[in-house]
Amino acid sequence: MEKKEINDNEIFSLVKQALQQLYEKDSHLIQINASERAIVAKFSCYFAHLPDAKIITDKYDVDVEYNRYKTAVKKLSTGSVTIDFIVHKRGKSDNLIAIEFKTLWNETEEGRKNDEDRIQELCTSENYNYKYGFTIVLGKDLETTVAKFYNKLTNEFQSRTVV
Repeated sequence: MEKKEINDNEIFSLVKQALQQLYEKDSHLIQINASERAIVAKFSCYFAHLPDAKIITDKYDVDVEYNRYKTAVKKLSTGSVTIDFIVHKRGKSDNLIAIEFKTLWNETEEGRKNDEDRIQELCTSENYNYKYGFTIVLGKDLETTVAKFYNKLTNEFQSRTVV
């Protein structure tokens, strides 16, 4: 029997589990203010190898710093864009998750707003139509990490706790 479509609570649980593993196993990267790319790459590894993520990873590709729409550069109303972390089908318009990360030491109100605008457009655009979007500000520890989930139905972000 095939499993039903995954819902937003299950998606958030996977993101939360990957963040927990990131902080358990690679907090050193965060403590030394390593590059966002290095941190997101580790998050991606943890996400892709979660036992509960198998239903997703069997069907979708997991990519970091991805900037393509089919074969062209991905563009939004503000210009070309590279997404920090995505779960999608390469070369197709079947997109599941888009996440924009910020590190606490590299975070500004303007940057946070730009990430929210980008996620909202990725979720509502006919071309991209991501089912789930998140912005995550990585704190020095899991307790100070802020995750916001974009709800397409209400067209707003909801803060969610990751501890």
